[in-house]
Amino acid sequence: MQLNPNDIDNLTIDILKRFWNLNVSSLNRVDEEEGRCCYKAISTEAILFVKTQHDTGDFVEDLERGFRVQSYLQSNGFPTNRVCPSINDALVERFEGYGVVVEPWIDHVSFEKDLKSWNVFGQLVGQLHSVTVPNELSSCVSKMDPSWTLDKVLRQIEGSSHLVPEEFSVKFKSIQEQASKLDDLRSVSRGLIHSDLAWGNVIQDTNGHYLLIDFEGGGIGPRIMDLVEVTTYLCRGPSAFDPLQEEAAIEFYRGYRDYYRLDSSEEAVFKQAHFFHQVYYLANSLSRDDFDFINRMAARLDNWEKGVLDRLIEIAEN
Repeated sequence: MQLNPNDIDNLTIDILKRFWNLNVSSLNRVDEEEGRCCYKAISTEAILFVKTQHDTGDFVEDLERGFRVQSYLQSNGFPTNRVCPSINDALVERFEGYGVVVEPWIDHVSFEKDLKSWNVFGQLVGQLHSVTVPNELSSCVSKMDPSWTLDKVLRQIEGSSHLVPEEFSVKFKSIQEQASKLDDLRSVSRGLIHSDLAWGNVIQDTNGHYLLIDFEGGGIGPRIMDLVEVTTYLCRGPSAFDPLQEEAAIEFYRGYRDYYRLDSSEEAVFKQAHFFHQVYYLANSLSRDDFDFINRMAARLDNWEKGVLDRLIEIAEN
């Protein structure tokens, strides 16, 4: 059963005591959405960031895989936050239908999303993509790996097709037909990916260091899938269909190439990866009856096809 936020607060305090031996004196919500609350927790032992997530579907499994990746990266010098294991040496604890992960709280400052920040962003992603996948993470496949999730996503879309209102049917059928021809990108090289490269997951601490945080959906997958997220931010607007920010794109890929360069197999599927990304989120949107996503997706794809993705490939290659 899903709890209301106040009950999630109380459950979180209980879980922190049970599994981390923490006596919380202050628990302040810093973010929340349906089924999830994030906190700044103050105890006699430490100040912590805590995420409590309703255990639905595969979400907590995603958390476990992602934070195993984050823990490995942090212990090997990658600029990210540490994950605090429980007294059971677990990175994610499950209790009463919820999963909880704990990290040290990082004081950070607001920074401008200027060209310097875009360059640093690119460096962080390139550094991540240059990491060799260790054997200990071989089972940590990301949800954004089409070879693992494409068939499931297509079944979800097919299962929701009868719910799509008539006003969206033409665009939906066109998208569905294109999706049926998608390749699972099995032949593309793979590495460690983040899968949610939003600006909110790049922070600058009070010492001026940039960190890439929140690997909850991270794992092994085509590196190109991370770059799809970046494309969305490079095309401003609520549906990411404004013109490409060329200078920002150049700075991002300049920083990215300091650590990693796309190979020919990745460049060849750049457009297809973008389409799979949209199809993945279409399935999620249909499950929430968010049918207007069909219009937003169609507008975004149309914008990208007007030369945006071709130009990004050129920038990435140079």
